[in-house]
Amino acid sequence: MKVLYIAHSAEMQGAGFALLNMVQGVLRYKVVPYVFVPSEGTLTITLKKMGISFLVIPFYNAIYPHLNITLRDIVLFVPRLLRILIYNKLAERKLYLFLKSNRMDIVHSNTGVIHFGAKVAARLSIPHVWHIREYQKLDFGYRALGGIDGLKKHLSNSNNHVIAITKGVFHYFKLKQNKDIVIYDGVFMDTDEIKIRMNKCNYLLFVGALIKGKGAFCALSAFEEIAKWDLNVELWFAGEGKKTFIDAVEKSAFKSRIKLLGFRTDIYELMSNAKALLVPSFFEGFGFIVVEAMLNGCIVIGRNEAGLKEQFDNGFQKTGQEIGLRFECQQELVNQIKYVCNTPFEDFLPMIKAAQNVILNYSVDQNVKQIMSFYKTILKLY
Repeated sequence: MKVLYIAHSAEMQGAGFALLNMVQGVLRYKVVPYVFVPSEGTLTITLKKMGISFLVIPFYNAIYPHLNITLRDIVLFVPRLLRILIYNKLAERKLYLFLKSNRMDIVHSNTGVIHFGAKVAARLSIPHVWHIREYQKLDFGYRALGGIDGLKKHLSNSNNHVIAITKGVFHYFKLKQNKDIVIYDGVFMDTDEIKIRMNKCNYLLFVGALIKGKGAFCALSAFEEIAKWDLNVELWFAGEGKKTFIDAVEKSAFKSRIKLLGFRTDIYELMSNAKALLVPSFFEGFGFIVVEAMLNGCIVIGRNEAGLKEQFDNGFQKTGQEIGLRFECQQELVNQIKYVCNTPFEDFLPMIKAAQNVILNYSVDQNVKQIMSFYKTILKLY
């Protein structure tokens, strides 16, 4: 079986890690993967090391440019939109020519912001798998080209077979039980060690893009409240951000206790040592880092919303107890951080162990088995 995967970004965040895990996993089933990426980056470096064939074709996410209330954004809206449309049309043409010369059994778009893969696959009667990992407008403020209703209509096309990463995403996009499926992401390898470090370091951790949608500003604000009474605790950010967030950190009265670590390859170690992982994302699709933190014996403080709520609820249903600390507003986030800072780590061991028991369902092996079964079911229809 030959499968062409299309990545929306060359950066290594949740979707990128999930793609790598998936591609590495399907190799064991004699699948020949090929990957399209929009640019060079950490993803292509990793694919090269893995010996996975890839092709760089510039394209943009199929979303309207941000239209903030600034003269610059207003003036540049049309040129930016034209750039997106032109580049994506060129990418569509290149993909068409590639598939005419290199027949693939399945085209698999790794996120919902990639549209041209579905168009070309339909033209060539190749089944298209659309992996929906995000709510778009609700979590990132994205406005899909053609509108959200237009996207939902595309997803319902008979040639598109959708994988939603949570039940919440499945219902939000009004997917169909007889055509589409929910498959939770595969986060860790079966060979990865499940561990608990008892002697935690005195820092709170945030992992991910340092943007509003991921709650980076909420984490910063909550820490500033905590830092007023806890004179030693620090906040570490592992991820990359824009100037607006970096400026906010520079203006903080507690900037000497805030570390901007940038992109890191030692996330598991950082999680294992942290007092807690802060996950204040708005409408998180799944919560990839939540599973990673639980694997490494790290307390998770997460917003009780969307994908995070679903994972917390799944855990409670399975174990009869909470597997993380939930919050629903900024003050509750502050209170949960205070609770962690004031409570011996030993008191959280039942929660940590229950969480580790639950996340055994999120192994890459189990995820890939479900995806391969989905592929085989689809191919029987063609």
